[in-house]
Amino acid sequence: METFRKLLLGAFVATVLCMGGVAAYYGPSFVRTVRNEMSMPRFDSFAHVDGAAAQLRDGRILILGSCTRDKGLNTEIYDPKADTFQRIAQMSSERMFHPLAIRMLDGRILAAGGSRDVGEDVLDLEAYDPAQNRWSTLGRLPDGTRVSDMANLPDGRILFSTEEGGPMGLLAFDPVTKRFQAIGHPTMVVNGSAKLTDLGNGRVLVTHLDYGERDATHSNAYLFDAATSRVIALPSMAQARQNHEATLLTDGRVLITGGTDHEPSAELFDPDKRVFVPTGPMLNPRSLHTATRMNDGRVLIVGGVPSLTIDGLPRPEELLTMSPEQVHEAIKKARPTRAQLQVGVEAFDPISGKFSPLPDPPSPIHATPSGLHQAMPDGRVLFISLNGPIYFDPRLNAWAFPPPGKQP
Repeated sequence: METFRKLLLGAFVATVLCMGGVAAYYGPSFVRTVRNEMSMPRFDSFAHVDGAAAQLRDGRILILGSCTRDKGLNTEIYDPKADTFQRIAQMSSERMFHPLAIRMLDGRILAAGGSRDVGEDVLDLEAYDPAQNRWSTLGRLPDGTRVSDMANLPDGRILFSTEEGGPMGLLAFDPVTKRFQAIGHPTMVVNGSAKLTDLGNGRVLVTHLDYGERDATHSNAYLFDAATSRVIALPSMAQARQNHEATLLTDGRVLITGGTDHEPSAELFDPDKRVFVPTGPMLNPRSLHTATRMNDGRVLIVGGVPSLTIDGLPRPEELLTMSPEQVHEAIKKARPTRAQLQVGVEAFDPISGKFSPLPDPPSPIHATPSGLHQAMPDGRVLFISLNGPIYFDPRLNAWAFPPPGKQP
């Protein structure tokens, strides 16, 4: 029941982002003019608004998943050098509603999670081999398991965070033996948005929303050590967070942003002292945003919503007490507005510990946590907008489309 309500909430927010973006921005004449003037490559960017992306070793970017039911196109590759999209072998599943993608140590891309429809989770784990342009099934998540994030471990295993809580709150998957190992912590509570941040040397920071009461034995943050396979409860973050971001800084600290209701909250994790310390605040409250570390050390923060309680939708804790029928009626009555769909762009400076505003992009960006936001070797950060690829250049603090005239 609880998982069903959370899935409905996630599906609603994703749908709001999709529908609101189109309603607010998708003017046919505007889009047609921009595409003609910029000569953007042909790309159904809106189909991937709720998808995921991962960078291949050769610099190309695999984009997968969709918030539509287009079975004909659930995977493609973008080549930043040629500014072209290429249709490739397709996954066996549609993977809507926030699937995950990660490049494994052997170079393949692992796709996990997502749903075929509301209440129909995808359990199969699929891997894309770019050398053979081929997808293969690596394994299957345990029944009833919903994953929220993935991280590589030094021995080639993949660490998953799940909604299960307790010992099943973290799962280690071996792609060779295709076996799972439950390595969570007894005090982990059920949550739907845990983030995994690779700290290096096999250590992974786990941050998440806790629904239980916090005390000396319960926390909303944990540390996993691959060398010992131990999970250690950390002192709690100042806030319980849902759909937040956790970004590794160049000095080894982790910036935690957002995930609170109408609060521009941020804090830092110190891996040496193993404590969270305040920083910020952000300029805007946000959840479901992206946070990308740039080559100059700053963190670029884009997109999201100020609150998950969108215009009449009950708070998450209220949804947990409602029946599926009541949740459905609440979603029908909620009416999102443009102002609630997107907040401004900002950057965090780890030296000053402050956030500063940056220019908005010239085209609406599909900035979702698992989606396309890649720091490129030349320092620019790549996103996908309604009008195709778009870059933020930290040297100029400006946005720009790729050079025109490069059609696939």
